[in-house]
Amino acid sequence: TGLLLLGFNTNQKIEFTVERDRAPAYTQLSDGSIRNAVTLRLLNKNSAVQGFDIVVTGPDALEVGAVGRTVEDRTINLDIIGDKQVQMRMFLTLPAEIAAQRDPITLIATNQVTGETVTRTITFVSGGGS
Repeated sequence: TGLLLLGFNTNQKIEFTVERDRAPAYTQLSDGSIRNAVTLRLLNKNSAVQGFDIVVTGPDALEVGAVGRTVEDRTINLDIIGDKQVQMRMFLTLPAEIAAQRDPITLIATNQVTGETVTRTITFVSGGGS
């Protein structure tokens, strides 16, 4: 009975994936900085519309952009219809000298109503610092 109850309590109502672009793995911009592109998919498994925050953490110099979305303080706010998925393309940019350190970048999706969170971590990819 205890295990069954635990199973019900850990049933997540968020599905969150982060997929890195593979070709090219990174792009060097004209100013020398390095950009990684990723695709985010966030599924609201609740039956009602829910608000979500996606927060990106990493080195202080990290710049975050998203196609068709407003990013403020490395945070994107989304309203997702119940039982629907939102997909978005995101760009993560660092100066070349910091990008070479291959620091982890963490993306945290949080349901604004329930507080449920899902965290994904990727390594920033650049041509240097293997």
